[in-house]
Amino acid sequence: MRFNELERKVEQMEAEAELSGIGSVSSSSIEHEFDKLESESEINEELEALKKSMKKGKE
Repeated sequence: MRFNELERKVEQMEAEAELSGIGSVSSSSIEHEFDKLESESEINEELEALKKSMKKGKE
């Protein structure tokens, strides 16, 4: 019973936060997150290429 009360209270607080704008995400921050993910992907690809070239050099 107590858990349900806490869960309901959390849901109410989340709803109030969204209504007040606290929970909203601006489109510029979403774009920033996508840019960050793309650059991380490019870095990972470069790292894999370096690892492969180092393995070839050791053989």
